[in-house]
Amino acid sequence: MANQSSNLIVESGKDPGRLIIAFTGFQGGLNVPVFDFLGATGMLSASRILLRDPLQLLYLKGCRPDEPSFERLLARLRREIELLGARHVSCVGTSGGGFAAMLFGHLLAADRVHAFAPTVEGSVLLSVRHRDWAQLKQRTAPRHLLMEITHPWLWKYLDLHKLLGRWNGRTEFTVHVCGDNSADMLRVERLRGTPHVRIEAHPCRTHQVAKYLIRTGKLIEVFENS
Repeated sequence: MANQSSNLIVESGKDPGRLIIAFTGFQGGLNVPVFDFLGATGMLSASRILLRDPLQLLYLKGCRPDEPSFERLLARLRREIELLGARHVSCVGTSGGGFAAMLFGHLLAADRVHAFAPTVEGSVLLSVRHRDWAQLKQRTAPRHLLMEITHPWLWKYLDLHKLLGRWNGRTEFTVHVCGDNSADMLRVERLRGTPHVRIEAHPCRTHQVAKYLIRTGKLIEVFENS
């Protein structure tokens, strides 16, 4: 297990064949305490990797101080999956962490990805192009645009619709969103028609759809077949 200054924690569970990789969002959480979230999924016995991005850059510059680059973080996750001996891997994330769950889940060829009200474009310019003013206002800072300008090799990872358009042959994606949250619905609709991506609209209004699912006891249903 990592030390207290780590933003990447690896824990072997009682059921090491199952692994859940949780990418926290911009607020450093999963809308609820991590263990409340995992308990509500019914997967507390699974091994877990918990990540936090202190730079709030969608994990595109790694997970500092542990793995301070995208390539190192991807390699580290592949190594941990192998070391844990996981046969079934699920990636989960909320908001900005939802973007990371989908991106890394695709690249790691995870079995399942559950993204809760995810960011869809990892690009300031794409957000402008799609007139996603809520995304720009709430979750965009100058460092995001600076990253795009100074790291052009990352561009191929910034548009989830385009990236996931070529299925990896394994991963099934479910995007959870509150059906009455117009900004989130408009955002995830851009993923409609992407291979093996299912959009699940729930009867709620909040951006914190994971919290809604926990409060109503429905999150465990989400993971029953994961």
